[in-house]
Amino acid sequence: KTYGLGGLNGSGKSTLVNLLLRLYEPDSGEILLDGADIREYNIVSYYEAISCVLQKTTHYAMTIKEYVACGKTADVRRVNDAIGQAGLAAWCDSLPHGQDTMLTRAFSDAGDSVDPSGGQWQKLSIARALYKNAPILILDEPSASLDVDSEHEIFGYITRLSEKKTALLISHRLSNMIDCDHIFVLHSGCMQEQGTHRSLMERKGVYADLFESQARNYRTQEAIS
Repeated sequence: KTYGLGGLNGSGKSTLVNLLLRLYEPDSGEILLDGADIREYNIVSYYEAISCVLQKTTHYAMTIKEYVACGKTADVRRVNDAIGQAGLAAWCDSLPHGQDTMLTRAFSDAGDSVDPSGGQWQKLSIARALYKNAPILILDEPSASLDVDSEHEIFGYITRLSEKKTALLISHRLSNMIDCDHIFVLHSGCMQEQGTHRSLMERKGVYADLFESQARNYRTQEAIS
């Protein structure tokens, strides 16, 4: 199933993701996976089961192909598929060395390397998650650096991709979570509401107020533009 995690900035969404990824350890309580504390699992095996896209991408000085393949020997067919699904195929084809173009200028001159934009780095991170193809997919604001059209494109694919996975989608834009099987709403680090988009809208609580507020702001911006 696909789960959405929403709430205002500072509500605890990213903290929860960091706890699930074992980047933090809880001060109290425990996080269970199949009834066992996640700290009891072998860390390598645990990470092999998770693909993750965070708000801030890490920039590595390696080729595009190596970056998408997570630094391992690349399967060219899978790299091509991941790059295409992330909307980067045309960009890669325009580069001097295609997928063998070096990212950043750390070890290459301007003619042999490229400094991607923030949105391109975000799409590269999404391509890495697609390439890994793990059974659990965690996306923490995966469209943070993308324009509206690219965001819509990416979330459309994420919805289809998640059909055969357990996916957790974190987004401040609640419209991105409409198709999630179940939505959790955080407020000040606590679970405020949960349910489907329809049931939460019918409840007319925190989620419905925030969703309608965002919709009004979006319509106002559209009218101005």
